[in-house]
Amino acid sequence: MDEEIIKHAEAISEILRKEYNPHVRVEVEAHGLRVVSDDGFQPIMTDEPKTPSAVLDSVTTFFSNETN
Repeated sequence: MDEEIIKHAEAISEILRKEYNPHVRVEVEAHGLRVVSDDGFQPIMTDEPKTPSAVLDSVTTFFSNETN
């Protein structure tokens, strides 16, 4: 990878560590930067295998608890 790109990415990463929450993502486009942030995050922790239905059940439970 180009060394200049790596230097810029490291500088952006340092700014993000200092200024934003740890769940931001930077999207680099030809005409600018977009900083995207998650306002919330709930890890899915179950002892069940990670089947699509188990994941969907966990997500559904999380959001139903958020609205109650």
